[in-house]
Formats: sequence, C-alpha cells, structure tokens
Amino acid sequence: MIFLLGTVAIPASAQIHHPARTHASSKAPGYRRSSGKKRQKSKPKRSSQPSAAARSSHNASTHTSATSDFRTSTSSLSVSYTENRRASEQFRRSMKIDRLTRQARTTTSQRIPLRSIFRARPKDPGALNESFSGTFFKTTYQGKEEVFGVIASHALTEGGADFSLQRFFLADVYIDGSFVEVPMEVVQLGAPGMADVSLVKIPEEIIPFIDPYPLMSEPLESNEPFVSFGFVGDELKQVENRYVLNHRSSYSMRTMMPTEPGSYVGGCGGPLEGVDANGELVLAGIHTGSSGKVGYATSAHFLNMLVEAYHHHGEGYFPLEINGQHIMDLRVDEYVSDIAFLDRKGKVLATHQIAEKFSYTAVNQVLQEHPVRAIELTIARVSWQERNPNLLQLYTKVRRVSYDLRSGELTELRD
Repeated sequence: MIFLLGTVAIPASAQIHHPARTHASSKAPGYRRSSGKKRQKSKPKRSSQPSAAARSSHNASTHTSATSDFRTSTSSLSVSYTENRRASEQFRRSMKIDRLTRQARTTTSQRIPLRSIFRARPKDPGALNESFSGTFFKTTYQGKEEVFGVIASHALTEGGADFSLQRFFLADVYIDGSFVEVPMEVVQLGAPGMADVSLVKIPEEIIPFIDPYPLMSEPLESNEPFVSFGFVGDELKQVENRYVLNHRSSYSMRTMMPTEPGSYVGGCGGPLEGVDANGELVLAGIHTGSSGKVGYATSAHFLNMLVEAYHHHGEGYFPLEINGQHIMDLRVDEYVSDIAFLDRKGKVLATHQIAEKFSYTAVNQVLQEHPVRAIELTIARVSWQERNPNLLQLYTKVRRVSYDLRSGELTELRD
C-alpha cells in the first residue's frame, strides 16, 4: 500500500512506529543516531517547481566533500544543554526518529530537501508527539560565509515551558543516511507578533553534512509560485502550488495555502523554496502560520537582519510600515502590542490590541473606516526570563510613541 504525502509517495512500511532507540553512531560520538543500513547516495530528482537541475545542484553541493571524520564530544556542550538533555531522557527514548529515517530512505521522488531542514523538538511533545520545523541557511557577513538555522518564534511560546521549544533544544538532523539528535541554541530572538522568526546557532561539526539554502535577495512577487516543506509530527510533508497573494510589508507576505485546516501543524519554521533569476534553488521565505486557505510567511532577506542583530548584541532593525507609510524602525526583538487611533483633536476613535500577530488587515480597515489623524503605538520586547534564561519572557514594555499620519512626525510619549 502507498500513502501519498503531498505529492511524495511514501511506502506503507515508513508509517510503522519503531519505539526502540539505538546507541549513538560511532561516526558521531556525543550525538544519538537511529539504526538502519546506510542508504545508497543518489542525486535527488525534481520533476517540477523548482527544476530538477536546481534541486540536483542544491543537494550535491557539499556532501561529496564531507568525510567520516565527523567527531564531537559531549564535553563541548553547554551546561544548559546538558541539563536539558538529562531532563528529557525519557522523552527522547520515546521519539520516533527511526520512523522518519525509514520514511526518508524510501521517499522515491526525493522531493524533500532532507539536508536543508531539521525537526525541532520541545522538552515534552505531549500525546500528539508535537514538534516544529527549522531551516538551514547560509549568508555572507562582512565577507565571510556563515551558516545558521531558523525557527518560528511562536514555537518558543506555544503550550507552556514543556510543550514549547526552549533556548537550548534538541533537533533531528538528517546526516549520512539517518536522523541524528543535535543540540542547538536560539541566539537571536525575533518577535513572534511581527516577523516571527528566530536565529539558531548550530554545531560547526555538522556543517559539512548539511546543505543550507542561499537566501533570495528580493521578496517573491505576487502570484509567484513556490513549494514549502515541513515536519508534521512524525511525517515529512511538502505543499506545492503555493503562490504569493500579496505583501503585508517589505518582509511579510500572505500566500495561498492549498491544505486542509490543521493538516500542516508543525510546519512553521520550514522553508519556502523558490528559484532566483539565475535558475538557482534558494530560500524565498519561512512559513510562519496559516488561517484557512491563507498562509503567512517571512521573506528570506529578513534573516540578514537577524544575523546583523546577533553580531551587535540585538541591535538589528526592520521597518514598521502601516498603510504604505514608514512609521519607524523596530529592533528585531520588538513588536507593537497596542495601537490607539486618534482624530485631529486627539480623540480616541478605536483601539487595537495585538493578541498574537500584528494584523495589517485590521489596522488598515480602521484607517479606511475612520478619519484617523494619528496613531499611538505601545512597543514591547521579547527576551529570556531572568529566573529561567531557557524560557521566553514575552512581554516587556519598552516605550510609547505617537505618529502623525499627515505630517509624518514621530513623538515619544510619557506614561
């Protein structure tokens, strides 16, 4: 029997639950590897969107130069990660990495970029074995190539401490034919309510064995097609026939989401795969959520702002734009928590509290329905908790500002 996963044919044997865990591979001391024979290496084939040539070039770029000298030691892991690893020992034994490995080896169409994505795991996945997706990418900073991971920031806040990702977490990375547990750390926060992506530091030892995406330099254009990938529980999924509906800002876009509601939970943090003007496979964006048949994503070029902030102690900025107007620059870890809309006499016409994501649609609707002259914004920041720096502190009020929509004047307000 064959189960169809997106357009990827997955043999029924890949759906079998294999609860037993195995010892770490001799190739990777300090990491845990699932069992199974080493698969034959072959060039992945892509039939369409993006092209097979682009996919083949992307997957073959680094692995041939990797050697068997993949070694690391648990002594190099941080104290925080070691404590988290011990606390989650029972959870890790129950994970179904073998199932993912078998599924990956028997994916006949080779459409999924296994060495460009990873599965990020919370301390306690719950009864549904929940997890989140992550993406590897590369960029150039001050003339030097750097490789990072990226996850959706809301993965750090959903479900409480045990059901969310934490600052130090374990990820399943596909290395040399099977999935390996790899320690990772969130090194630069992005606000969940805005761009909703955070930067992840990965061990240097795995870089020769992964295939990070280069970044698309410009946002996808409206109606431009792309493919997205992600981990949904113990399954690898791809979504084809997605395209951009419109851009909510210079970094945020709304896309078509041709899936059933709730069928892509865990896919947040996965890549939006596109092709640049030279026909090269690139990272076009990061999937951050969906509502009905509409998906949300952050453009890949925003990741350079996260990298900039990482190298400058959080000092990386992005433009806040409302109704086509540049209001101000925010740090990547800042977000708008409240908006008040005022008329020319200073009377409050409406207020809008940002519960989860900043809604450009809701804000623009108020601007169209009322004679708004100015807006007052409350700016907050995300950070790590003081008592437990492994957990996210979602709300820290920073300042209040007023912006005159007619004159463009920005004024700091006092409480």
